[in-house]
Amino acid sequence: MIISCDFDAAPSSHIAVSQVQNLLNIRSRRIAAQILSNDFLRAVLHDRLYPQLEPLPQDTPPASAALFNLIVTGPDALLEDLSRKMALLINHQAVFGTTDGAILEQIIDWCGRKDLIDIVRRQDGLPVFQGFGVFTSVTLEALDLYAQKVRQYLFGILPCAYAQRFRLRFAAEDLPPIATFAPDDPDSTTFLEYALSAHSLLER
Repeated sequence: MIISCDFDAAPSSHIAVSQVQNLLNIRSRRIAAQILSNDFLRAVLHDRLYPQLEPLPQDTPPASAALFNLIVTGPDALLEDLSRKMALLINHQAVFGTTDGAILEQIIDWCGRKDLIDIVRRQDGLPVFQGFGVFTSVTLEALDLYAQKVRQYLFGILPCAYAQRFRLRFAAEDLPPIATFAPDDPDSTTFLEYALSAHSLLER
């Protein structure tokens, strides 16, 4: 199986105008935007861009490649959904310990899938973090903030080639916050396991 990314199939659909300016050394934002709307000029842009893209690692497991592709090119709503489901999975013990039925109903509505808690209850052997913070008790507000932080770490776990493509989507001043693990932090692997589990639960 050849590992691919949707960014490579149509870079002009994803790349930021300011990145086009940098790539082609164009000062005018208007001209750069026009390039993205013209078939011939888009081909010129692609010819300049493709040699500069890092090759995607072909030894990436297909499930991980699908996850990384979503993080790089997926719509904002789907990334939010992924982050929320991860927040619930990671903090499942705190969620299961909640005795307030109203809070549980709020969390179920918030995560967007009414059967998700039952699905999580049936999963055995969810991985345990060594240092990454998890809740011992939970509120919807705290879980929502947690999901926002999870999203920053999702951006941070991208392999270099995917991270390059992700950054090309944004002007430098618009790049979203990115959180990273230390290179030798075992929690990075655990986080990826949760991301893959949450990705498998998305309803698309």
